[in-house]
Amino acid sequence: GILLQEVLTRCGISPKRIYYEAHGKPAVEGLCFNLSHSGSMVLAAFGRGVDVGTDVQKITECSDYMEIARNFYTATEADDVRKDKGLETFFEYWAAKEAYLKAVGIGLSRGMDFFSARGGVIKENGMEKQGWSLIPVRIEGYAAFAAICEKGEGKNGI
Repeated sequence: GILLQEVLTRCGISPKRIYYEAHGKPAVEGLCFNLSHSGSMVLAAFGRGVDVGTDVQKITECSDYMEIARNFYTATEADDVRKDKGLETFFEYWAAKEAYLKAVGIGLSRGMDFFSARGGVIKENGMEKQGWSLIPVRIEGYAAFAAICEKGEGKNGI
């Protein structure tokens, strides 16, 4: 709320131009943006002619992260969490997947297991989603990603 209004004001855009899309994603005509915060970090992305989503997650202890991974990730991703760096991989997948969901404007309404973010590539039903980029943002102690797609490419099939 307040951070978004401040950023828009500094960009010369009246906060009164904010409206909300179908699933509650705030929008301004001609500008795509997304904000995320966790711990002491804020991650923001702005663009014209692209769909953008961001997510930042402070890597903290989470005793049931494997159960969450099994319920929200693809089977392969959940297996990666089990085999790789555990908690860190769990949060990396979560941030990548949530950034994508926020970019397409659906949030968690469809869950997270209908697509994969493995290897930084978005795939649904084994098919790569064309035009999408998942960009890791390196912040010590956090997992963070931005998802970006040229408009007209990203929301097809969602």
